[in-house]
Amino acid sequence: QVMCLLRSPTQTTAALILELSQDLTVALVEPNHLRWATDMRTPNDPLFGQLWGLQNTGQPVNAVTGTAHADIGFLSAWGLARPSTNEVVVAVIDSGLDLTHPDIVSNLWTNPGEISNNGLDDDHNGYVDDVHGYDFVNGTGAVTDSGFHGTHVAGTIAASGNNGLGVIGVDFQAHIMALKASNDGTTMTSAAIIEAMQYAAMMKTRGVNVVAINASFGGSSYNSTESSTIQAAGNVGIVFCAAAGNNTNNNDTVAYYPASYRLSNMIVIAATDQNDTLATFSDYGATTVDLAAPGVNIL
Repeated sequence: QVMCLLRSPTQTTAALILELSQDLTVALVEPNHLRWATDMRTPNDPLFGQLWGLQNTGQPVNAVTGTAHADIGFLSAWGLARPSTNEVVVAVIDSGLDLTHPDIVSNLWTNPGEISNNGLDDDHNGYVDDVHGYDFVNGTGAVTDSGFHGTHVAGTIAASGNNGLGVIGVDFQAHIMALKASNDGTTMTSAAIIEAMQYAAMMKTRGVNVVAINASFGGSSYNSTESSTIQAAGNVGIVFCAAAGNNTNNNDTVAYYPASYRLSNMIVIAATDQNDTLATFSDYGATTVDLAAPGVNIL
């Protein structure tokens, strides 16, 4: 018997298998399967041991000892991940971003059609100098963090990994699109949030692979335009990740927006602690909250 591995520059695997299976001289044809290691190697980021949400061994963090395996299974999940051939972009609507942060700078989204600081709308999308995102409060391409929350959130999502520095993000291969909606590091207006979402959806239609919008904020007021804009983002393939809230409320009875819009492209997330129990401050809801994730003592 002769064994060989065949590849075709023009045919899909299925088409090649079909052709070969019809050849009477071929006894057996099978695909060349992919296999994955069970776990990702522990990254070399020096503060990884303090990231209990990624790997909880019961280690003390901020003098609080947790429960082993009360984490997101970071290493095993990445061991099962398929390699990505496209840039993955997460739009973070928040207080802005420290563009110079050494653990984030290599994972910034960069608008390929825009030239930095030339005062022109190079890609003709209606926004001047939107190189790494945009400030929808002041109408400028400068997205410098007005507090610290946006940088903290962005680092949790996509801090650079295996760079021998600081921490590592949950998706350390993703790029962050900074959409600033706060001038004081705390409050955001519906107008700024809505325009930020519209921007992310527009860039998606222009070829930027925006997979998700992160919304770690909320309030008690309903806004129909905000709701329809979230749905419009979903219509172009963007997942909207919303915080359940930090008010210890049951969202089934006390609405919290945008979490309570309950649209088809939304995921609403509560916070857990180092023992895999609901954080004391977190909102919850049997029908209005989808899942929970580490949200206490997050470095």
